[in-house]
Amino acid sequence: MRYRLRLGLMAASCAVLLSFATSAATARRFSLNNPHFRISWPELRITIGGVTVRCPVRFEGAFHSRTISKVCGQLIGYIETAGVTEASCTNGGARVLSESLPWHVRYHSFTGTLPTITEIRVMVVGLRMSFNILGVTCLVATTATEPLYLEGDVEPNGELRIFISEEVNQIAFGGALCEFAGKARFAGIGEAFVGGTNERITVRLIL
Repeated sequence: MRYRLRLGLMAASCAVLLSFATSAATARRFSLNNPHFRISWPELRITIGGVTVRCPVRFEGAFHSRTISKVCGQLIGYIETAGVTEASCTNGGARVLSESLPWHVRYHSFTGTLPTITEIRVMVVGLRMSFNILGVTCLVATTATEPLYLEGDVEPNGELRIFISEEVNQIAFGGALCEFAGKARFAGIGEAFVGGTNERITVRLIL
């Protein structure tokens, strides 16, 4: 039940979420140990028409500040570079359309009981990638109404583990023959690091 509720909140619009803001501590913010980040997925899974491509994927970028206000939809940073280790892909291939970078990172919501947070969620808008499946190239693009949701599970010490849930991340795609296969489903578990290091990204709630 809790998992289904969490998925519903992730899919909710900012307008709906903001209607609950009056009961929350709106003056509180999140504090990050470093604004520069690197997120790595050893295996990001993209399923299109019943076929699943698996590839190592990384995103790198920066938040505008070390502090983030709890305002749904607010632009909080950019993904400046992204890459796929194509040689390690299985069941097909994938490629980042680098001309679409940078991609927007927007705050969505969090869960937990103040002052403790257990999850923080952001949206990636503007992502453009192509996938080769059974010799067919499909294009995926995320928008403000159909973003890629990244969910950060917050460990007791504040460290983030990044989840992509296919139940939420079902995104339309284009290309010859692709639109007949339904939506692309993204899923995977990644780790968040300070850009260029092996130091983990941590997040805390502050006044």
